[in-house]
Amino acid sequence: MCSIIDWIICIIAKVRNTDVLMTGTSSAHEPIIDPAEKGEAMIDLAEQEPVPSAEENSDVNVTTVNDDTQSQCSSLKDITMPPVIRKRGRPKGNEVTVIGLPKKTKLSLTTGHGSRLKPFIKLHTSVKEMVMLKWFVEKHIAKRAIKQQVMIEEDQVEVMPEKVSDAVLDDNVDVHLIRKYFTADAWLLLENVLDRKKINAVYTCGSCCHDISESDGSPSLICKHCLQWYHMKCVGISKLPKRKYWFCRGCHASPATE
Repeated sequence: MCSIIDWIICIIAKVRNTDVLMTGTSSAHEPIIDPAEKGEAMIDLAEQEPVPSAEENSDVNVTTVNDDTQSQCSSLKDITMPPVIRKRGRPKGNEVTVIGLPKKTKLSLTTGHGSRLKPFIKLHTSVKEMVMLKWFVEKHIAKRAIKQQVMIEEDQVEVMPEKVSDAVLDDNVDVHLIRKYFTADAWLLLENVLDRKKINAVYTCGSCCHDISESDGSPSLICKHCLQWYHMKCVGISKLPKRKYWFCRGCHASPATE
């Protein structure tokens, strides 16, 4: 009996030792997996992972674009622009010839006083009145009549028609605008002088002072500011200007502004 019991105990002990050895070996070494089984397992995991939709992809792209735009805007704000340089205009001497005379083809409609030349018909009424008064009386008398409301007397009126400007014969001139500055006798004298001027109407060139109708066939043109006629050859023009209004050099130098 003792030998049988001892034999059973030995067998049980051996079985226990075998389980312990097998357990230690499995924990110390990883199990070997077949490559085919490993690929199938990865495919199963890929099928289980959620795939992002097209809307989610577009949201990601929009977010990326917005981030790029903001970064570009911030970088543009950091750029320092150069200071604005004020224009200095044309260099001095560019409007004159080698000997210092003004260039004929470079005349501007802007005067040296900073104002723009206008034709006589577009001048202010007060400016027209001053211009017309200076045709018949002295400049200081005309200023006093307009500014101080002093009436012009008969002895202050020019009585020689040839000394009155030819501009008074222009159709755009209305001398009745200056009637209020003359006494009754002075106005009658002015009308008499004007009638004689119209009877012997002669238009002289503002440059050579010769009658434009008695020239050698040279064409002429009128300054729309002072209403004075000029021979084209006297002002150095070979053909009529294409612009609507032409102004003489005298008006460019001293336009009627008062």
